[in-house]
Amino acid sequence: MKIIKSIFNLITIMAIIAFLYFTNHLNTIFCGLAIVFYSISSSIHLIAHECGHLIGGVISGYKLVYFQVCPFRVCFNEGKLGLSWEKSLGGQCVMVPCQRYPLKFKAYNLGGIYANFALIIFGFVLLYFHSFWSSLLFLEIFLVGTKKILINAIPYKSHSVVNDGYTVMLLKRGDAVQKDYAMYLSLYSKIFLNKPIVLQQ
Repeated sequence: MKIIKSIFNLITIMAIIAFLYFTNHLNTIFCGLAIVFYSISSSIHLIAHECGHLIGGVISGYKLVYFQVCPFRVCFNEGKLGLSWEKSLGGQCVMVPCQRYPLKFKAYNLGGIYANFALIIFGFVLLYFHSFWSSLLFLEIFLVGTKKILINAIPYKSHSVVNDGYTVMLLKRGDAVQKDYAMYLSLYSKIFLNKPIVLQQ
């Protein structure tokens, strides 16, 4: 996965430089603006990715525990809304399935990838404006989105952290894995919300 990230980062840099060169905007100022646009595109895709998980979870009948984008976190506990500011630049959408079997897991776990893909498709609208800025923004959205889709769709595990593709791959193995996954989410939510854990004999 590190190799894929490195290769795609190189492709991104080369594509942006080529775009600036062929539009006669290859200078320090516009390179700086391209970096700003890249940050904006990354933030847009991050929000879309987590919203995709949220929508997929709602469709599958999951309950939201917390939704986080960068430092902003929204937490739901027994119908009460809580807001907090965390030291993080990532995103996460943690939800709990209402039933452990049969477990609906594809929409929730792959929702983020679908959202990134949809954002790329909708991004083509920017090309109709026929301007340098809209074209640059589309290029950034396309590059960031493609990278995000690849690193989340290709099954990958780093130490104890797994991506969306790896999670789905595991859950496809059978009912036992799906039940364990549902139990894990339930226990995690109870620990996070400081709720008592009742062990069944």
